[in-house]
Amino acid sequence: MTGMGYSQVQRYCDNKVTRIDLSVLERICTVLPNCNLNDLIKLTR
Repeated sequence: MTGMGYSQVQRYCDNKVTRIDLSVLERICTVLPNCNLNDLIKLTR
């Protein structure tokens, strides 16, 4: 549905992404109902 491979999705789920791809976040939010960007990423300082 997202056009992404399993390993790519798994890296996002396991918090192993070093560079966030905005088009990937857009596709994930498009596929998941009621998904907000805040549900996927958290800014920590």
